[in-house]
Amino acid sequence: MRAALPVQVAAVLVLREGWTWQPQGGLSGQQQPRRPAASPRELTPQLLDSLCRAAGLAGFKLPRLWAAWPALPTTSSGKVQKQAVRQQLLQQQQQQQQQQQQPAGGRARL
Repeated sequence: MRAALPVQVAAVLVLREGWTWQPQGGLSGQQQPRRPAASPRELTPQLLDSLCRAAGLAGFKLPRLWAAWPALPTTSSGKVQKQAVRQQLLQQQQQQQQQQQQPAGGRARL
């Protein structure tokens, strides 16, 4: 019997021209101060969460990690390279966690 691996739902966006992304920490499960969008074409994790909930998506299916990339990695035949997406998302999540763990002064306390 195989041990169950932890699964985390993530979503990667490729924005159309004219749209902007405001990650505000990137992890949608964290409490972030709510602020109105600066323009009608600005996306935030909170806005996407509310749109998913309004569409009837169950809470456990909501992405915990949102990312916006210029393009998705694809094969020569045009298929999305899922393993490459997973690796890049894991790296991005690890970087965000490291940044959050660093003290405000930028130096580690001893």
